[in-house]
Order: sequence, then C-alpha cells, then structure tokens
Amino acid sequence: MKEIRLGVNIDHVATLRNARGGIHPDPIRAAKIAEVAGADGITVHLREDRRHIRDEDVKNIIKKTILPVNLELAGNQQMIEIACALEPNAVCIVPENRQEVTTEGGLSVSGQETRLAPFIEKLKRKKIKVSLFIDPKVQEIEAAVNIGADIVEFHTGRYCDAEEHNKEKELTFLVQAANVANNYGIEVHAGHGLNFNNVVQISKIKQIKELNIGHFIIGEAIFLGLKTTIQEMRRIISHAEKCIVKRNNLILGIGTDLCSIERITHVRNQFPIRFEAKILTKKEQKELFFRSDKNAYIAKRFAAKEAIYKAFSFIKQNSISWQELEILNDARSGAPVVSIQGNCLEKFNAYLGKGYKGIIHISLTDEYPYAMAYVIIEKINEN
Repeated sequence: MKEIRLGVNIDHVATLRNARGGIHPDPIRAAKIAEVAGADGITVHLREDRRHIRDEDVKNIIKKTILPVNLELAGNQQMIEIACALEPNAVCIVPENRQEVTTEGGLSVSGQETRLAPFIEKLKRKKIKVSLFIDPKVQEIEAAVNIGADIVEFHTGRYCDAEEHNKEKELTFLVQAANVANNYGIEVHAGHGLNFNNVVQISKIKQIKELNIGHFIIGEAIFLGLKTTIQEMRRIISHAEKCIVKRNNLILGIGTDLCSIERITHVRNQFPIRFEAKILTKKEQKELFFRSDKNAYIAKRFAAKEAIYKAFSFIKQNSISWQELEILNDARSGAPVVSIQGNCLEKFNAYLGKGYKGIIHISLTDEYPYAMAYVIIEKINEN
C-alpha cells in the first residue's frame, strides 16, 4: 500500500514574518526545509486579505521548490484568475470569511454548482488539478463529482475538536465519506486541526491519499525545529498505517516525549552509575555496554518511558515504575520492542479483560540534540 502523502502548510511562517513587517522568517526557506525533511508537497493559502501568504510568496515557492505546490484560495473570479496566472500544481477551493481566524468549515458545493463549475473548468484547462475543501457529507461529495473536481479534501476539524465520547462518531463520518468518494472515483485528501495524536486514526483510513497539516507543524517547530517536526509527523503517519490496520481495534492511549541528549550527557557525566541504574533495566544496561552512542541510547529510553507513561493514562500512572518498562532492540531488525512487567503488567492485563491482548507500538528517533519517542497502546480482540 502506497504511503499517505504529507503536504506541509507554511502559511504561519508568513504570519510570523508579517508580524514585524520584515523579511524574516522566509516561507521559501521553510519550503526548502520541508523538502529535506520528507514532505511530499507544500500548501499555501492565498487569502483575499493577504494576511499571511502574498502573491509574490506563491510565485517564488513555485519557482524555487521541487515539491508540488497546492494553492488554497476562495472560489471567486479574481482569485481563480490569479491561480491561472501562477500555475501551481493544484488548487484547493476553500470557503473564506474575512472575520474568521482560520477556515471554519467546508465549502458548500451543493447549491453552488452553477457558480463553481466554470472555475473548475478554467483551472483544468491550465492543467491544474482542482480540489474542493468540504465537510465529509455525501451531498457535497456528489456535487463535487458532478462539477468535475479531481479531489475532495475533507475538513477534519469536527473530529479533531470533538469531546472524547463523540470522536468515534466523527471518525465514522469521515470513514463513510471516504468510502463514498472512493466509489465515485474521486481522490480523497484531509486536513485541519491535525496533530501528532489525532492524525493516527485519520492515517488508518485507507482511501485518504494525502494529509495537509500546517498550524500544528509550524507551532511545534518552535520547540522541536521544523525539520524534526515534519520528520516526526511523517514517521507517525507511516507507523499508524503499518501497525494498526483493523478498524475494530481500539487505541487506548497515545504518548509522545522529547528528550535533550545534551541534558542526558551532562547528568550522566556527573552521576554515571546511579543515573543509568535509575533509567535502565539490567538488560538495557547490558545492551548499552555494546553501544557507541550511549548518550543517545539513554535519551531514547528516557523519552520512550516518558511516552509510555503518558500513554498509560487509562490506569493509575503512579503505580508504574520505570524498571517495569523495557525497550530492547530486536536482534534481527534492530527495531525497538517494548515489554512490561511487574505491577504495570498486572494492571494492564486487568484493564484489558479476558479475550483481549494489548500491543505497545513504539517509534524512536534521534537527531542531535534531541531524542523523540512516539507510543500507541492498542487493545485487540483475540476472538
């Protein structure tokens, strides 16, 4: 199965630049970093009020990046003319309200077919793919198909913002809509409000071919750096696709953590034996002995155990000891494998109940000066 593409929206790099009225930070530089980090495309929203991205930004990004550019804009004559002149790879027509902070909902295609159809035809004559940003509703999908759109992009905001007891219902709407769109032969994308945690379930929807994510990536880049954030989002999407494939399985918890390798090095230099004994199990200490990257190894275990601790939010976390959590590398693949024991294992099994088993999926990475862990705890029906 081909991996879901990741489009990185860099609008808020321009928002930050415009706050001071200067030239820094440069959206083109952000696009270049996204290239290196493994993004599959760049998305920018050229709003009518030009509150962040400007015409010249779009022109330069198209010219200077090798990635395909997806241009979001309002569906009116003036903006469509601009898009035809700029010639991006794709245009996504979105609803736009000057008073809104961000796009608040999907485009109402149903009832506006006569108005929107000429815009789509004009863009397609310029060999520009056309996407419509819509809510996951059957009537909107059918209207998009009828007026010749190539792609529908589902607004995932309702799922992302839903209270926990409503999330499954909102996810079901997205799954059903993706099935309908796929049956009509129209490509499916999704975006809005996605982050490291909620992107997991969206990534499991096999009909979705592309996710466009911006605000979270740019915001998280303040703490992790842009390259690291994009790489981690890419890994999480890929990991979710590969390791969680059954819709009936239940995600019990998700945890992420970032650890400074420099900080680990500093503390380890002061208290080497005591620090290692506190963080690592006996088997992990033995594995550490043969590692050349000792500080990075410990930092990844520190981040992993913090992430597992966070993911175990459904049981009493104060009953979890780090010595009950063990992450060793598989002898053949080298991939990290989590095992739990003692009181933590007892509580986990009691929570799962008869006929169920738990799996802890983990992704570890380090790029100096940080180590990062991402954990998903899954409940599987063995019957």
